[in-house]
Amino acid sequence: LNVAVDGTMLTIEFQAPGSEVVVSQAAPGTDDRKRDGAAAVKSLEQPERLFRFPDAAGCVVTSAKARFTVIGEENHGTGKSHGESKHAGKSRAGKKPHGHMNAHGHGKPHGEGGSHKGHRDYHGAYAFTCKSPGALRTIDLVYFETFPKAGKLTVQLIGPKGQTQVEATAKSARIDLGAVN
Repeated sequence: LNVAVDGTMLTIEFQAPGSEVVVSQAAPGTDDRKRDGAAAVKSLEQPERLFRFPDAAGCVVTSAKARFTVIGEENHGTGKSHGESKHAGKSRAGKKPHGHMNAHGHGKPHGEGGSHKGHRDYHGAYAFTCKSPGALRTIDLVYFETFPKAGKLTVQLIGPKGQTQVEATAKSARIDLGAVN
């Protein structure tokens, strides 16, 4: 999760493996898997099901977009295969590992016995305008209530006071923005 506060603007970018946000792990290309993917995207396009801000901050949604990509199938957002897309600033083609590989239960890069064919990643991008950004002191991650299979999120925070990184879990789902805002 990347969170940036800039004046009255709050932007959040999100990425999670499909195992955290889908109901079942149906076979790639099946109708059940397509329905699960569409339902997860619909939930991810509703930021109130993911984040809660202090009422005093007066934050309203200005944009909410979600999509998923599938390795070994067409990328539902760009029409490229997942291996041709960009991820964390590095190409995922060939044998190069990617940043969330161990979250999938193995430590092998693509092309070295670590098959991800049919694996999904979910992405979300959200923008908010906050009437009183000084009152934006915390963000509650209701994401863990919406998606109970979610384990933890690494959260990058950027704001006028600097940047930091924290981890959030279902038991520790409140992000303190005091260090950056």
